[in-house]
Amino acid sequence: LKCLENPDYLERKQWLTYWIIFCFLQILELFSDIILYHFPPYFLFKALLILCMILPRLKGASGIYMYILRPLLIPQNSTLNNTSAS
Repeated sequence: LKCLENPDYLERKQWLTYWIIFCFLQILELFSDIILYHFPPYFLFKALLILCMILPRLKGASGIYMYILRPLLIPQNSTLNNTSAS
């Protein structure tokens, strides 16, 4: 999160964003696997989502980060900064 918010990392932003989103999806899948595996188009949806995130032309990873994850993670960032400073 700190690398994405730092302007010096603009050239790596696409891949940093991709890996953050991918890890977030893996964590969600870990806790909801019983429900997701009974939903037949889940694997197709996941493959299309990953393809959308990988292709730099679509900028799917940046969109997901900016509109979904960033609003969730930025309030937690100040909490993380306070605990790491202690």
